[in-house]
Formats: sequence, structure tokens, C-alpha cells
Amino acid sequence: MRGGQGVPIWNANPPPGVTWTQIYAGLAEPNGREMLGTWSHFDYGDVKPAEDFVFRYDLDPMSGLDRTQLLSGKDADAMKLRVCRAGDALPGLARGQDSILCHNLVNPKPERKPVTTPPAHNRGQSVPAVKH
Repeated sequence: MRGGQGVPIWNANPPPGVTWTQIYAGLAEPNGREMLGTWSHFDYGDVKPAEDFVFRYDLDPMSGLDRTQLLSGKDADAMKLRVCRAGDALPGLARGQDSILCHNLVNPKPERKPVTTPPAHNRGQSVPAVKH
């Protein structure tokens, strides 16, 4: 926290009727800096589609000022995976990695692929119908 400002990483009071999964990790960067990644997943059931909010909190390397980035697309997907794996997490600054959301992301279940091979009795030849 600095001057009354801080990074929201956890809330113990989810909205009624919403399943809220919260995941965060303090992460070490290759350049020696540190940053915080957060992922909040709101599942509204049948009411409306689920929503994800993925943030990166760090210091801007050019100005040295605090920076907050709402991530989307590939950047959000990469951060989700990174906070779920949390292999480079700072000691004591990780939570939510044991959630079903993280488990499904890090260890996805293999999908059944459709069978596209012809049956064994098909030799690639079609035989015209025989009329008697």
C-alpha cells in the first residue's frame, strides 16, 4: 500500500448467487523486478456468461510509477497460466492455485477426437449395386 492505495487481491464477500474464484501470485520477472498478477472469475450460472478480469500490477520501468494493466486476449491467457502455475511466485504471495479453475487450466482433460478413419472393411473402392 502506498498513500491509501493498494492492489485488490482477495475479497471474502462474493456477490450473492455468483461463484467467484480468485487467484493471485506475486511473480519474479527475468529482469529482477517483481509484479503481481490477479485473476478474478465470476460464474453467474444460467443468468449470464462467466466473466474474467485479469490484471498485472507492477512498476513502469521508464517512469518508476505504479502501473495497473487490465489484460485481455493472449496476454490475459498467459497471465492466467502464470498465476496458476506460480512456479516463480514470491514466497507467501500466492493463492488460488489449488482451485478447480487452475487445475483445469494447467492439467486440461484430453478431448476425444472424432474418428476419421474409414472402417477396416473399406478398401477405398466403391462397388456399384448389382441388379438381378
